[in-house]
Amino acid sequence: MKKSRLMTAFVIALCLALSVCCALADQTLEGDANVDQRNYPSTAPFIHPPFYNVRLTVEVDDSGVITVVKDNGTGGPGSVQEGNEEFWASKNKPYFDAAVNAGLLDKFVGKTQDEVAAMDMTSGGTDAISGATMVSAAAQEAVLNAFDGKAGKTFLEVEGSVLPVEAVDGGVVTLVSKLPEDFDLQVLDIRWGVRNEEIVPADSYTVEIADSKVIITFRDAAGLKPGYYYVNVADASGKYRSPSFEGGPAAAQAPYFIIDSGLTAEDIAFDGKSIVLASGSMTDYLANIQHVQILAESAEKPVEQEIVGHHGTVGTFIALDENGVLNADGVVKARNGSESPLFEAGKQYTVTVAAFGYPELVFSYTKADVTAEAAAFGGVFPAIAGENGTAYVSLFDVIISDRWTPVWQDYIAAVIGEDAAPEMTGRLQSSITSELYGEAAVKAFADGGYAFDCDFINGAERITFSGNTATILKTDGTSETHTYEYLGQVNVGETETMMYQGTEISMAFPVDAYKSTDEAGEFNYFLLREDTMAETYHIEFRYGKDLEELKGYLVGPYAYWLAAGIDADADEETIRKVIALFCLENMDYSAHMPEALAQLDGLGFVGAWKADLSAFGEEYAGVDLSMTIDENGHGVTMMNGTQTADFEAYAVDNGEKGDGQGLYVAWSNLEFEAEAAPYAFSVNDNGQTVLTLTADDGAISWVKQGTAAEVIEIATAEELATVSQNLSGHYVLTADIDLNGAEWSPLGIFVPGSDENGQPTELPDTEYAFTGSFDGNGHTISNFTISQGEAYTAGLFGCLANASLSNLTVKDVRAEGFLMVSDVVGYAFMSTVSDVKLENGTVHVIPNEMSEEGMFGGIVGASMGSVITNCEARADIVIEEGKTANVGIVGGGWQNTSVANCIGHGSIQVGSNCYGIGGVSGCGFGSEYFMGCVAEDVTITVGDGCSYIGGITGYCGGYEPAELGVPVTQVTGCRTKNVTITTGEDAEYVGDFVGGGFLSDEMIVYGPPFDQPTSYEVTDCQAE
Repeated sequence: MKKSRLMTAFVIALCLALSVCCALADQTLEGDANVDQRNYPSTAPFIHPPFYNVRLTVEVDDSGVITVVKDNGTGGPGSVQEGNEEFWASKNKPYFDAAVNAGLLDKFVGKTQDEVAAMDMTSGGTDAISGATMVSAAAQEAVLNAFDGKAGKTFLEVEGSVLPVEAVDGGVVTLVSKLPEDFDLQVLDIRWGVRNEEIVPADSYTVEIADSKVIITFRDAAGLKPGYYYVNVADASGKYRSPSFEGGPAAAQAPYFIIDSGLTAEDIAFDGKSIVLASGSMTDYLANIQHVQILAESAEKPVEQEIVGHHGTVGTFIALDENGVLNADGVVKARNGSESPLFEAGKQYTVTVAAFGYPELVFSYTKADVTAEAAAFGGVFPAIAGENGTAYVSLFDVIISDRWTPVWQDYIAAVIGEDAAPEMTGRLQSSITSELYGEAAVKAFADGGYAFDCDFINGAERITFSGNTATILKTDGTSETHTYEYLGQVNVGETETMMYQGTEISMAFPVDAYKSTDEAGEFNYFLLREDTMAETYHIEFRYGKDLEELKGYLVGPYAYWLAAGIDADADEETIRKVIALFCLENMDYSAHMPEALAQLDGLGFVGAWKADLSAFGEEYAGVDLSMTIDENGHGVTMMNGTQTADFEAYAVDNGEKGDGQGLYVAWSNLEFEAEAAPYAFSVNDNGQTVLTLTADDGAISWVKQGTAAEVIEIATAEELATVSQNLSGHYVLTADIDLNGAEWSPLGIFVPGSDENGQPTELPDTEYAFTGSFDGNGHTISNFTISQGEAYTAGLFGCLANASLSNLTVKDVRAEGFLMVSDVVGYAFMSTVSDVKLENGTVHVIPNEMSEEGMFGGIVGASMGSVITNCEARADIVIEEGKTANVGIVGGGWQNTSVANCIGHGSIQVGSNCYGIGGVSGCGFGSEYFMGCVAEDVTITVGDGCSYIGGITGYCGGYEPAELGVPVTQVTGCRTKNVTITTGEDAEYVGDFVGGGFLSDEMIVYGPPFDQPTSYEVTDCQAE
């Protein structure tokens, strides 16, 4: 029997505790920032040494509270600064000294380890020292590392850090290690491009380390992109600080290799305007530029643009950056700038561009004098002008009218409810229709609040952009036309901030600047944002007589003003789209309003859904796309067992017409943006509810699991057994069923699906799992036993997949097995389990070699991407001696599973070397929340060496980077009463509610953030 990936899914969830349960004696601890060099630099590891390596001594009292923090030779002997004293003295020491003098180290005194971890030391953070945020963050890390004993690692000299490439042969790369013999070489990842921003998928290559060589074999050699590949290594033994590969890309000691593009010198050229490649991607070329040198005629030496900056993240050259010489299409940006070389009109320059994997390109460039043909070249001007010119009128004069009010209210009502929509509509509209700007606005908003004037000013009624000209039609009937030249990009509001929804945010944004070739007074300069009619259905801009004054967004004569325009001939569809864009961008998605949740549930969105991809061709024939939306509006989408979206759902039926149609809105917790689409409900030929969402790029239909016009009634034991013959059916229990002590064969079993390589996955094969719905209708199934045998799971239902189980009581049952065992559901995948009760349940486990990850519970043994609500279990779980994990009264191993109002009563008895034990669940890795859960009259007894034991759950949590799809868990409104936890020797991480966040050896190899404990928050919980 082949082991499923599900059996390792929860091991990856294990994390170090966020808090230590045992008391500390008075201690003096030493800590270095960035010991593993994982957090600095953030996108270009090892390109620069960590000059912000703060070294601290931390004194802690017996309660774990910090009493003293002091410098321990941050710039002294043995530090990474040694050998770089000049750089340290000139660049970093002033920031360090200023931060210390400003009381940085005192900020940590009086805090515990957890409280230090919660401090916000980032740029703009409440705890950071202004002007020294890198030092602030490094000091925080040094304090935390002191608690973890991370200090005193050996620094390697350059000659001891060499890892040169020996050969690149097709898809096989060989590096030679000259590191010390006891350096336990570990490849964390491989990064492509000079700024190391793209991580090569770990499953696309293998690494073999033997005989001082590192052999990397890529599975698809032909698919490797050309350019620079950085091999990110570390010392797994922890003895050495990771090598300090100073010098940037292609430094002699950096572990890197180059994949050649195959282009020759004849294949890359400059056509007088832009770089042209005979083949290949311009994006790939730009991502691998090593340096750009510009030599002016008569100059003695060239000016070089730095590719990677001082922090290893941003240099003065980036395609698309305002300081870059090249834009994203390889076009030379003929501009002046304080950071980039000065191109003077009429002067000739020799430009040299060197890129890894490409031939060097040398060409001559001359910035032409401004002419009518060249004046509008560059920036967004050509795009907003169009081929034949485009006339713009004030956007909000068009879209704020009685005609369009219902459209505004639909989008707003979906998010906050119908009743509150009119008031919020007025508030949003008033925020951008102020008649105050300039000094009057500054004075009016001095004590708080704000509103913006987005109208045309200085008498302009209509502005037509055409070619390189702008024609301004004024309200008095006169007009004027001016020709403009492109100056390049500048920033508006560069140092200005504003409080928004309780957070201080930067108001800076880039604009393309244009200057009139004549004296145009209040129309002398135009500053255009990147918006275009094609992309955002409107444009945003400023104009005025003085460029410096126009750069002030909240200060000066143009404060609180940003003109918004729309094509004077915009059609109805465009107007609807721009209203949607404005509403969706400006709503608060931080919490669901009760009325909005009631709308969502009442309209029928809550539940499990499966996408019907039959209309998309054979390409999607093997794709399983599923979605669940719970009663709290939280949604998760899974594709072939992998989470692809985490979102908040909203809907409104457009004025309560009740016709099954309306507007659906989803806020992505991963991408931090909202999308909307019209929806329509229907019923298919099988009697199932179908939700169709129609977006700009097409429609997709979702079939609700557990709905059908024809429901099969179950009243006897014989009828119940026939469910296994129709696992996609929809059932309702019409009577209590006593199985008279019979041994039960689970309804649906878990047979692992396979990925494209034939490897088993945690995705169930739906041919064998229960995929329908079962409504217990308040009835009871009782008096039976379950024996796992050779199956992967055990329970009344062996496996649910995109299914629903509800309103059922299970009583007097005993389940025996070794993996994913429960009295009710062995494994729930993307399913809903609600209002299920277990009375007098028993789970008995005899561990074997497959039991280490366990997943044993009263109602749901294992769960992935499901929603479990209003469930209550009275059960005793007994596990014989043997290593195991993830055990709870209600459920065992739960991943990306949201849990609300679940109650556990009973006992758990486990032997030695266990982890993840809880009064409700064993674990909740990546679960968005445990809400309103209770453990009452619970006894937990474990043997020696057990860890992560909690009154509610043994461990839970996720990570802040939202794009990982593993959210930080909110444990809120939970309660423990009469819960007793008895441990053997060497127990760790025992808590009233949560044992802790976890870190496993399997996770560490993936690097940040997986090398840190998962995070969770406990609020409004009570222990009795």
